[in-house]
Amino acid sequence: MKMKTRIGVLLIIGVVVFGLFILLKPKKSLQTDLPTSPENLILTLVKNDNQVSISDQDITFFKAQKDCYVAESSQITSDEVAIINFIEQILYSFTAADLNLLNDIDMAGESKRIDEETQSPDILKCIKNVYRDYNRGYIDFFVAPGIINRVVHKHFSVDAEIQKKSREKIEEIKQQILSQPDDFISIGKSFDAYQRITYPPTPSVQSNPNDPLVKNVLTQLKPNEIFPNIIEDDFSYRIVKLVKIETIKNVATYTFDSITILKIPFDPWFKDLNKDVRIYVYDKKLYEQIKQKYPEIWWVDQLTREISVDLFDLEQATLH
Repeated sequence: MKMKTRIGVLLIIGVVVFGLFILLKPKKSLQTDLPTSPENLILTLVKNDNQVSISDQDITFFKAQKDCYVAESSQITSDEVAIINFIEQILYSFTAADLNLLNDIDMAGESKRIDEETQSPDILKCIKNVYRDYNRGYIDFFVAPGIINRVVHKHFSVDAEIQKKSREKIEEIKQQILSQPDDFISIGKSFDAYQRITYPPTPSVQSNPNDPLVKNVLTQLKPNEIFPNIIEDDFSYRIVKLVKIETIKNVATYTFDSITILKIPFDPWFKDLNKDVRIYVYDKKLYEQIKQKYPEIWWVDQLTREISVDLFDLEQATLH
């Protein structure tokens, strides 16, 4: 349990702290400000015609950037942690490329949003200073990961083909309810999907009037009325029937019956999409450290110890 928690913290920090934006165009050089020689490469990821390599310069930038986060700096101390985060973000970039999502990402707009909405201006200033002579690195390592991850997760959540089975099930339930509205509870239980919910759960918690479920659904219903549309969020499809509205300690409280079908989970889909990625590690010590210390990370089984870098067309595959 402790090991899983540690990995979760490291990966979350990595997504927040830095990242990697790669325009995955087969057989074209990834142009950046800083050159990298093959001797400086640490590993290469390959998926179909796309190749991305990580260099010791990338590790240096990672460590310099993480130093801007004083509170977290003690948690990020090793090269293997940097590599873990790089690999995770490259897998997201591969996924975005597979789904043809990269062209829709507005890096300039995301950079502007960060400038305008940051809650930690001193940290942002420090990070920009790290990349003062390397603007592309600022975009690749800091700006891009958050928006790439959001775009991939959003696509996964709303894509009709990915969520086809869950959508078909909730549609089947809806048709049964339309023909037998009085059997709402028994229909929901037959699919193991019924739940009675009180919102907010206690009078001490104020309901949020801007919550879409409140604003667009519950306030539109009368007791014993079923909302006519399927309600969709990032994680589920839902059909709702209002039971009652009460005022408890001056708080509007809604009790409703819900039939909820969960969307398929992200992780198995993401792993399956990237199961054929090959990860070649040139540094023997780093390879052994990752294999021994982090066996629970799913892609560790895809690591290959590669002695030579001649296998790859590195002029067209390196990050820098």
